[in-house]
Amino acid sequence: MTVDGGAWPETVAPGTSIAPLWTAALPSADRGGMIPLPSGGCVVTWPESLVAFTAAGERTWQASVARRHHDAGQAIVIAPEAALVHLEGHTVVTRDLRTGEVAGTFPAPGGQLLSLTPWGDLAYWVVTPGLATLHCVTRAGRPRWSVDFHDRTSTVYEPLAIGDLIVVDRNGALWAFDRDGQVRWLADPDGVRAPGPDDSAPRPETSGFELSAVPIRVDRDRALVELRSYTQRGIYLLDGASPRITPVAVPTPAGGPRVLLSGPPGRLRMAGLGGRVEIRQMEWEYEVVAFESGRPWLWEHRMPAEAVGLQPAPDGGVVALANPSATVWRDYQQWYDMSSRILVRSIDPEGGTRWSWHAHTPVTHGPLVTADGIVYVGCAERLWAFPVAGS
Repeated sequence: MTVDGGAWPETVAPGTSIAPLWTAALPSADRGGMIPLPSGGCVVTWPESLVAFTAAGERTWQASVARRHHDAGQAIVIAPEAALVHLEGHTVVTRDLRTGEVAGTFPAPGGQLLSLTPWGDLAYWVVTPGLATLHCVTRAGRPRWSVDFHDRTSTVYEPLAIGDLIVVDRNGALWAFDRDGQVRWLADPDGVRAPGPDDSAPRPETSGFELSAVPIRVDRDRALVELRSYTQRGIYLLDGASPRITPVAVPTPAGGPRVLLSGPPGRLRMAGLGGRVEIRQMEWEYEVVAFESGRPWLWEHRMPAEAVGLQPAPDGGVVALANPSATVWRDYQQWYDMSSRILVRSIDPEGGTRWSWHAHTPVTHGPLVTADGIVYVGCAERLWAFPVAGS
């Protein structure tokens, strides 16, 4: 059904095997993001606006936001008291999740990569030439502490909240800061150690390790981190409570993106990308694979186009997205039908196809899979909702 009236929009391509629960109009065809709401539904984001929907497709509020000079790092934090905290322009804005109304603001010039700390404050980066500063402030914007880094520090990812600490990628290792801004420990593949006098000295780029993917949270105290150096690369389980870092044995190949799947207690079950299989001359299929640490593949699933995004399903399955880049779409869509390369597919916990959904234009948002088993996809200026297990 369409929740805004009218007929179905003409966007579904051949090969689709699922009907949406509902579809609703979106205000823009630009690409953006989506975040789940604790009560169900989602917030759809663009650089200049936010729109909230319930799980039934009702639009509950829409808000214009100040556009940032850089689209990267526009992290949205959902705080426990039903508040949405967002970097809008050079300001941190707190909004009521139910209405979208502004509940508070404070200036954060140059702020990016916002994160909620375990103790309830906010952390974010400010980067200027030759200097990266990590700020910790209260929810009202009052400074708690800040640390200046003149050495080789990565500001690609949000500060990682783990245990009672926040962890950042600094100078060839992972550094853990407590609520007072003190360094508790450093971690790299060699282990966890106390900081030494030489650790703050700038290192050459050819030494040490750095994060090479967004950390995957396992629980409050643990996260999967991918670290790389000039000579090695691997996935590690970082435990902030122990503290301890241990390698995770991964079958090869197992490329990104990766997601953590629901599985047996005590086991780390993940999904990632496998290889490319030539089915006939100049025609390939692309594998999505599931695996557990130290074990062979649990299953392999083939797709007609390479997945660029994966989302875990609540029952242990995975939802995969194949989507052409903006450049590929611009250069080739006028010459041939590209709908076979625009695919959202729900894969069951054993690796079988539950359903596939194709469209004639690229996916702009998602997919997002929420805890109640709904898959949200933004495409063709509409928001689509599907049951993850099919019907």
